[in-house]
Amino acid sequence: MQARREEADNSRPDNDELPYTNMPSQLEKDLGSFQGAKSAQKIIVIEYEDETSKPEFKPYSIQNNDKLFETTEKSVEARIIKGFSIPKELINSEGTSGLSNGGEKKAAITEFNDNTAPDRLELLETFAEIFSHYYLNINPGGNWNILPVPANVADDITGIKAGASINQLLLAEIQPENKVATLMYVYGFKQAEAEAMCL
Repeated sequence: MQARREEADNSRPDNDELPYTNMPSQLEKDLGSFQGAKSAQKIIVIEYEDETSKPEFKPYSIQNNDKLFETTEKSVEARIIKGFSIPKELINSEGTSGLSNGGEKKAAITEFNDNTAPDRLELLETFAEIFSHYYLNINPGGNWNILPVPANVADDITGIKAGASINQLLLAEIQPENKVATLMYVYGFKQAEAEAMCL
């Protein structure tokens, strides 16, 4: 059997005038049957007549970036924790032990609220000063308090309550556009997901 060496001509872009320019060669079609997870155990036999026509397989070096991104992700997480004084349990909930009763997360929320109290007070004073001269009275009560993160967000029941609220929203007699907007801006759904839920 004579050795074959064929390559597809993929140098031109696809167009309607020359539909044959991107056709794979017979060799590519043959090799294609050995690719993929389903073909992982297949064996390919290549025959050649003499040493000069012997095919040469060159390894294709692949850079494995999985560990690189793992390191990058951990360093970003560490910088967020250090730079913004955010407790680790609030950044990476998977890193905490799964055998807890939620006490670590509640303690982390309390710590976060304690750390951010001065900033919230400064924002309150800034808003009060800026909007005291605003031409409309947008806050008649004059309450510019920024609420701390409630400790009950650590409870699993919060997700169940949110699910019930979403169901009530979907069953409500309001315009679909309003439902989509609420799902996007209140519950954080993407537009396509929100629209699919409201169909």
